[in-house]
Amino acid sequence: VIGLRQPAPLSNLSVSKPSYYDVSIIGGGPAGSAAARLLASWGHSVIVLDRTHSTMSLGESLPPSCRKLFDVLGVTASIDDAKFYRSAGNTVWWEDREPRSEIFVDGLKGHQVLRRDFDRLLLSCAETAGASVLRQTNVKQVNFGRSSERRSTSDLISWPISDDHKANVQIEYNDETGHRHILTSRFTLDCSGRAGVIAKQGFRTHQDSPDTLALVGVWQHDTKWPLEEPSHTLVEAFESGWAWSVPVSDSIRYFTVMLDPKLTRVARDSSAESVYQRELRKTEHCSNLTAAATLQQRPWGCDASLYTARRFAGSNFLLVGDAASFIDPLSSFGVKKALASGWMAAIVAHTALTQPKMHKAAFELFDSREREVYTSYVSQSASYFKNALTQAQHPFWTGRANSFDDLAVVNSGYPDVEQLRRDKNVLSAFEALKQSSAIALRPTSAFRLTRRAVINGRNVVFEDQVILGEGSEDVQATCFLRGVNLVRLVEMASSHRQVPDLYEAYNRECVPVNLPDFLGALSVLLAIGILENAECQI
Repeated sequence: VIGLRQPAPLSNLSVSKPSYYDVSIIGGGPAGSAAARLLASWGHSVIVLDRTHSTMSLGESLPPSCRKLFDVLGVTASIDDAKFYRSAGNTVWWEDREPRSEIFVDGLKGHQVLRRDFDRLLLSCAETAGASVLRQTNVKQVNFGRSSERRSTSDLISWPISDDHKANVQIEYNDETGHRHILTSRFTLDCSGRAGVIAKQGFRTHQDSPDTLALVGVWQHDTKWPLEEPSHTLVEAFESGWAWSVPVSDSIRYFTVMLDPKLTRVARDSSAESVYQRELRKTEHCSNLTAAATLQQRPWGCDASLYTARRFAGSNFLLVGDAASFIDPLSSFGVKKALASGWMAAIVAHTALTQPKMHKAAFELFDSREREVYTSYVSQSASYFKNALTQAQHPFWTGRANSFDDLAVVNSGYPDVEQLRRDKNVLSAFEALKQSSAIALRPTSAFRLTRRAVINGRNVVFEDQVILGEGSEDVQATCFLRGVNLVRLVEMASSHRQVPDLYEAYNRECVPVNLPDFLGALSVLLAIGILENAECQI
């Protein structure tokens, strides 16, 4: 419970002496472990309060892009040593019955992991970096603010982010023996996932989206699975839901069916296994595969409904990873989203600890970026569900296509890169660049800058950003587009008469980027009139 209640007198509790940490982290999943490892490696005192993991564990697919996060966290070698099953891509049966094989680009490999093992590994890596980890703990109460003026949950929801340096967080928790303890920290990160220790105290909102229930079964094949690409994650839509399968070895696969409990007949006396088997039989390919396999344990269910938060940051707390929001598993980016959220939370907390004047700006940046990430993933899911409508008009699909579309309204101050890629003016500018024998680029009066908080290394700093447009609610501005520094590109553009020369000069002075991203950024600047080319008027 989070509220005005003062902690009970120490004489009434079996407690240890309160301990002080720079950052306390509730939850030892991917988000919590990522944040803990980084903060500890940067010299901060960190404690992780982790609950007992369920005996049930999902098999999950991690795309190759997670490798960049592993590198940042310094855990790549540990991940490789763990010998998780590697994946070459996905096989999808979605809007039609023909399989669509999606091979990861450049021959890269993803990881197929048993979450229980993956989470333990990351938590161990956090411990190795110097984080204190307490396992089998149960957080009982979290108090915010100064000890003389603890704030209620309703206050916290509406309270603006401040940089009160004397306000700490006090956490009461039980250890594995049931003894009560108290710790104090400057900041706390709620990384408790769906449990939402802090998030559920008035911050979480489910909005108007359909409920989703995941029913999971573990299957074993006597030999290798009869698939052209045995390492692939499988995704299959059927009339009233969809199914996915992740291999964790040559012979073991997790098959999960996703259904709407309000639309699917789930009688109170029905077992999870009977519902699971019935729904699995509605698939074609997954059903055929499991027909020659053996179910290893009784299927179980877990809530997979979407949620987000009214706000993701307070003056001394952050809602991180799945504690902040939960996206549809259809994207296969759940773990990546959690790791990225933990990475950003670590940078924000580090900035607030080392540069108190940046505290408010850093926490506000975290809040806005978490909001943007959630809406972008919802938008992606909406397009998938719309595609499925071409084959099935079941309420499962119509409900999701419509409600997800309503939720996917991105009112952030950052440009939509995917939308820019499809923009006709950007494509026209790109074609004109290719056909031009020479360039004579110069900034126009549309070249305007605004100063905003951004991440630079392990800190949040203020940097100049190029204004790309102004919407009804916010100014769209950014310093980087696909890794290209727009401010420097505009400043350098007029000094070169050939695109290859400009590209080479840019890569000498800035962090190198690939040519397609460079040309894309240059095309955007031309298309929206920030640059003009006297040799080829767009």
